[in-house]
Amino acid sequence: MLFSHTSFIGIDPTAGRKPFTFAALDAECRLLALDGCELEEVLAFVGGQEAATVAVNAPSAPNLGLVKKKLEAQSL
Repeated sequence: MLFSHTSFIGIDPTAGRKPFTFAALDAECRLLALDGCELEEVLAFVGGQEAATVAVNAPSAPNLGLVKKKLEAQSL
């Protein structure tokens, strides 16, 4: 597929009201889409692309709850 239309998609899973945010760019770095939505909607968008390079953001380490523990200790 030498002449396919490639999209570049970045997905950021978050803990907000809409659990996923994604942005899609075309080969000339023009914005194709920017949205916050559910996983099913992200998958439908990605699945509808002719060709895509997809990256998913993730924390460097699991959440250890350190801030929560500190706040709980302060409230005692």
